[in-house]
Amino acid sequence: VFAAADTVTGVRIAGTRMADVGGDGIAVRADQSELHVRDTDLTVTDAGVEVAARTQTSVRAIGNRITQSTSGIRIRQSERRERVSTHVTLRSNTFADNARSGVDVRSTTSQGELRIVNNTARGNGQDGLHLGTWAVRTGRIAGNDVRGNGDDGIAIESSVVSDFVVSDNDVVASDAAGIAVRTRGGAHNLSIVENTVADSGGHGVVVTTDLLVNAVEVADNRLANNGGAGLLASSPVTHNGTLDVTENVVAANAYGIVTRGVIDVTVQRNDIVFNTNAHVDPVAIDDVAPGTGVYVAEGDRGAILDDNGSVAQLEDRVADSTLRRQITFARLWGGDAVVVLRTDGVSHTRAAES
Repeated sequence: VFAAADTVTGVRIAGTRMADVGGDGIAVRADQSELHVRDTDLTVTDAGVEVAARTQTSVRAIGNRITQSTSGIRIRQSERRERVSTHVTLRSNTFADNARSGVDVRSTTSQGELRIVNNTARGNGQDGLHLGTWAVRTGRIAGNDVRGNGDDGIAIESSVVSDFVVSDNDVVASDAAGIAVRTRGGAHNLSIVENTVADSGGHGVVVTTDLLVNAVEVADNRLANNGGAGLLASSPVTHNGTLDVTENVVAANAYGIVTRGVIDVTVQRNDIVFNTNAHVDPVAIDDVAPGTGVYVAEGDRGAILDDNGSVAQLEDRVADSTLRRQITFARLWGGDAVVVLRTDGVSHTRAAES
């Protein structure tokens, strides 16, 4: 099935079996599109479902089985000049034994609203679930069975992740990380709760950002027998974001809990035991020895400083004379400014709200 137009809406495909198709099973190419696929069984040469949109797109897939294809569901959004939206709802699907990822969403300027619930992603050659949009805002990944995939189990890659929940997933035997959230700008209001992440070749849960981790909760998870840390949360710049790590079982990993850059860290009521995994080559973490239970450190590439109401001059708080010579300190109108000092890039001031 192939639909191509400026606008494609109202496409419903249900109760269909496709096999021995030389390309995609279901393909939509449009400036704006909307597609609903239910209860199909697809085994094809390329993607089971392929959506290529320039701006807005909405995809709902419920109760489908996509196996032994190149990819399960593949969504691409190509607009680069303006912010657009990508709405994806996936429920009760099976993505198994595909050569690449079970689900692969990629865009450069879209804000993704994602609801991925009660799916199975098993034995795919790359990520089980890969979600890469400019921003991931509002949604959840919950109740999925993700196991035996050739890269990350669940991978979220974005500039910003906010108001998002990853919960009740079983993520087992991923070749790389179990659950990985990687952002360029920040992770804010993110909850990773009540998941089982076990037997990964890499870290169990990863939250890494180039700037800000704030209001992130990692709670009630079972993180066991992973080849890296049970939890790695890291920013290269030191800042007063909040990270709560509470009531997790962190056992038999190569490391227990490792955090960098986030100062307001609460680690409490966890079972952190036997993190001396001898069955894998540990994933290297700079300055951290395998077998470490809890490691908390500042970022080594700079700091975010709040300039509001400071008694000391900001210049007096910068010890690195080389860095001081590189920066001209600016007082923005009326205060409400923060300064991002970086040794690995351009330092700058920005409004506190941003």
